[in-house]
Amino acid sequence: MPRRQEFTHASVAELARQWRFTSAQTRRRLIHAAQALGAEIDTALTYPMDFVVFRLAGYRPERADGEPLTLRGRELLADLSVLALHLSEAQPLAPEELGERSIPLAEAAAIVGVSSKSLQRYRRMGLFVYWVQTPEGPRLHCLASGLDRLKSRLAAEAPRAGRGVRRIDAQERRRIISRAVDLSAGAPLTLNQAASLLAAEFGRGRDTIRQVLRRHDERAAEPIFGTGSRLTDHQKRVAWRAWRRGVPRQAIAARFGHSPLTIARAVRQRHAEVLRALRPEWIELPTFARADAQSVILAAPVVLAAACAAQGHEQITDARHWIAQMRSVAGAEEAHESALLGAWYLLRRRIHHATAALPVQPGAHALDQIETDARLLSAVGDRLVAGAAPPLLRRLDQLVGGPVQSLPAELLQRALRAMFIAIGQALESVDPSRSQRLERRGAWILERLVAEQALVREHRAQPRAAGAPVVMRPPMRLALPWLAAHDLLLSSHALQRRPSLAPSESHLIDLRFGLSGRAPATMRAIAVEMGLPLALVTRRIHRAEGRLRWPGPEGVSHAAE
Repeated sequence: MPRRQEFTHASVAELARQWRFTSAQTRRRLIHAAQALGAEIDTALTYPMDFVVFRLAGYRPERADGEPLTLRGRELLADLSVLALHLSEAQPLAPEELGERSIPLAEAAAIVGVSSKSLQRYRRMGLFVYWVQTPEGPRLHCLASGLDRLKSRLAAEAPRAGRGVRRIDAQERRRIISRAVDLSAGAPLTLNQAASLLAAEFGRGRDTIRQVLRRHDERAAEPIFGTGSRLTDHQKRVAWRAWRRGVPRQAIAARFGHSPLTIARAVRQRHAEVLRALRPEWIELPTFARADAQSVILAAPVVLAAACAAQGHEQITDARHWIAQMRSVAGAEEAHESALLGAWYLLRRRIHHATAALPVQPGAHALDQIETDARLLSAVGDRLVAGAAPPLLRRLDQLVGGPVQSLPAELLQRALRAMFIAIGQALESVDPSRSQRLERRGAWILERLVAEQALVREHRAQPRAAGAPVVMRPPMRLALPWLAAHDLLLSSHALQRRPSLAPSESHLIDLRFGLSGRAPATMRAIAVEMGLPLALVTRRIHRAEGRLRWPGPEGVSHAAE
C-alpha cells in the first residue's frame, strides 16, 4: 500500500472530509470530475477555489469577506490526485466505471521505466490513482490516459526525467553486485551503507541500488550481507510477540541476525496491521461539533474511572455466582451511560480517522496514540457492558420464565452468551442524542436472539440445573470480540503481581493504563510529565508490562537488560 499522501491546501482537505460521507454515486461523479479537471490544469497558472468547487460539485460556495482563495496549478493538481484517491478508498470502483482501461501500479511502473516507489511520487504531478475492485480484492490502478499525460509532463517539466529514467540492465546489475562484494570484503557494511556508497559511484538513487542488492540476496545461495535482507512474515509475528512480552529489541535482533532498527521497523509494521484491523464505525453525535468536545467528553469522571474498574476481560469461573453478584447491582444511571456512550463513539471516531491516516511506515508515536485511545475505548466498553448486564438479566428471566440461573449448564451458557452478544450489537447502534437507552435496545435484540435459538422451548424440555460451576468466556470477549482480542487492559492476575515491580515501574504502569483515576497516557506524555527520555520510558514500561502479563521466563528473562 502506498504512503498516504496529505493535502497541500486545507480547503481541499475539508472538501474531501465533507464528500467522504456522500453516496457512492456522488463519490463516483466527483472522482470523474476531479480527473477531468486535472487533465486541464496548467501548472503555471493559479485557480480560484470557487472555480474548483464549481467544476467538481456544480455549485459555487458562499464567499466570505476578504480576498478570494486561489490555488497554484501545481499544488491544485497534486490535491486533486489525493482527493480522487481518498474518495475511491471508501468504496473501490468497478473497472468498468473508470470508462477506459486501467493499469495496476506495478505494470504502470514498468511502462514508465521506474520503480513503484518512484511512480507513487509522481502522483503529485497529476497521476490519478484509484482503488479498483478486482477478484483479488481492492487494488490501486491508474488510467492509461493518465499515464500518457504523466509522461508528457515529465518530458516538458523535467528534462532529465523526460529522457527516461534509465533502467538498470543486466550488465550494470552485475557491476553493482560485483562492487558490493568488493566493498563488503574490505570492511563490514550494512546493506544501506553499501547502497549509499554505490549510489554515488553509479549515479543512481540509493533506493534503486538497495533494491538491486536486496533482490540479489533474496535469491542468492550466499547473500552478500549475511542473512537475508528482509524478515519473513513469520519472523515479524514472532518479533511482535516478543516485543509485546517485554523482550528488548537488541535481544530480538540478535535472535534473527538483524539490526535493532530493522526489528523496530518490523514491529511498527505489525503494530500498524493490528491497529488497522480495528477501523471501528461510529455514530456522529451533535456534541462532537463543539470545539472543546474531546477535552470535555473524555474528561468526564465516569470515563476517567472506567480504566480503574474494568473487569469484563476476566473469565467467569462460576456463572451462577456471577449472576447473583449482578442482581445486587442497579445498572448504569442514564447520565453516566450517556457520558460513556459519548466517549465510546468519540474514541471510535478518532481511532477510525487515525488508522486511516497511517502511512506505510508509521511512526511510533502515531501508533502509540491510537493504542492509547483503544485502551481507553476498551475500558469504556467494559463499563458499558457491565452497566447493561443487570437489566438484561432481569429481561432474560422474563424470557425464559424464571430465574436464568436455574437453567441447565449448557442452556445457561447459551443464554448468557446471547445476552452479551445483544449488548455488543446494541453498542453499534444506540444513539444517546435521541434518548435511546442501551438496556432497551439490548433487550429488543435479546428477545430476537432467544427466539432464534429456541431457548425457552429447550428449557421447558430439560430438567433443572445441577449445582456444578458453569464457566464462561470473559464478557468482553463475547460482547465486543473485535476490541477485546487486542488485550489492551491488565487482568486482575496481572495487577496482583504489581508488588513485584519497583515503585517507579508501578507508577509508570499507573500512568500507562490509567489506574490512578486518569485517562491512559501515551509514552510521550509520560516522558514529558516525568522529565525522562522517551526511549528510557518506553523500555521501562515494556519491561514492566511484560513482567505483569507474562511472569514466566519470556517476560522476565531480559528484565535486567
